[in-house]
Amino acid sequence: MRALVEQAAYAQRLIQEHEYPAALVELRALDGRLAQLGLQSVWVKWALCVAHDLSDNSLAALDKINEALSLDPFSEANHVSHETVVKRLRTYLLEATEGDPEVARVYQRLLQEDECDVSSHLAWARFLIHGRRHHEAEEVLQAITTLAPASLDAWNLRARVARDRGDAHTAAGCEAESKLRAAQPVALGIPVSGGRS
Repeated sequence: MRALVEQAAYAQRLIQEHEYPAALVELRALDGRLAQLGLQSVWVKWALCVAHDLSDNSLAALDKINEALSLDPFSEANHVSHETVVKRLRTYLLEATEGDPEVARVYQRLLQEDECDVSSHLAWARFLIHGRRHHEAEEVLQAITTLAPASLDAWNLRARVARDRGDAHTAAGCEAESKLRAAQPVALGIPVSGGRS
């Protein structure tokens, strides 16, 4: 048991020294040794999450933090790390270039986790548009404009899809909707009328 504790301390030191690949080697070995003994460690799962995330492998980090949460669902550190990893994955989608093949994997994973926000869905719509999967993109964008009608990006993307499909009438309507919403203050995504009360 002392050897396991020493290995954990060494792995933690490696993380603190930003030696993430080396930390991953130690943590995986430690996790394997614990499994052979029929044991699991919340800390090891959490540390694996941290090391993966800081090694730019946030999908693997998400796997590990979910394992940690399954062992200790009340740990604040686990929940904070889960939020951090999800935020990093959303940021990846937000900053991805059009056609980035990794978008599909990241989006599907966030969807499974029920962690997609409007920006995530918009990234997926852009991916579909880039692949000329216009029908699927339109379905996603219709859902966004229904549930988050203040999203100007969604209206503009709907216009782009309509134009790509040769539907100038729908494109003009979506562009008009975008301009209307951009020009007026919104409350809960609904334009506020400037008329009489």
